[in-house]
Amino acid sequence: TPIFANSYCVVGVTFKPTAAGPQTGVLSLTDSTDSGPRTLPLSGTGQDFSISAASGGSTSATISPGQSATYSLGVFPAGGFNQSVTLTCTGAPSESTCSVSPQSVTLDGTNAGTVTVGVTTTAASLSVQPALPRGSRLRLPVWFTALVLLLGFAAMLMSRRRVQVVLAAILVVAVLWGSCGGGGSAGGGGGGNPGTPAGNYNLIVTGKSQTLSRTLTLTLKVT
Repeated sequence: TPIFANSYCVVGVTFKPTAAGPQTGVLSLTDSTDSGPRTLPLSGTGQDFSISAASGGSTSATISPGQSATYSLGVFPAGGFNQSVTLTCTGAPSESTCSVSPQSVTLDGTNAGTVTVGVTTTAASLSVQPALPRGSRLRLPVWFTALVLLLGFAAMLMSRRRVQVVLAAILVVAVLWGSCGGGGSAGGGGGGNPGTPAGNYNLIVTGKSQTLSRTLTLTLKVT
């Protein structure tokens, strides 16, 4: 780009660090004079954060269905990072939950922020429907037997034609009773929750701050 005498131009420089901490660079300008290129030193500081186990903590846990696991983690600033970081947890197995507390931390550029990841699993359970009371299963057969005896006694005192009518009535009652399923059932079947299945699982904790995103993998073994 030509620059006329007694004029100037503006050069824009974008700083995109690839690592945290102090970074340096050089801006070089070449002109048509014999004095050689002009150089201008540049410097900047890259800011970042990382997630790892807190002091004395661990990134793995082994539990049984129905138990809970807790991971103590730290969010560490680099290069004076002093922004807010939002954290989430994914990858929990079925019949379980994974949560982060607190869900957001604001770093001061020097000290780490501490968060806790909690995993809650579910134990297997079985539900059984209660059986009907014994009296309710016997009530209908008892009444039916009494009715048959009563009608039979009445038939002995009636004419032959009336006996046929009585027998037909008994048959109708028997059919209706049979269609109702007899005197009752013993009880319902069972159901329940299979609980959290056994296995090895990877839980992914993700921290985000503006355009930065960092992850940490936690291991969970359910026996």
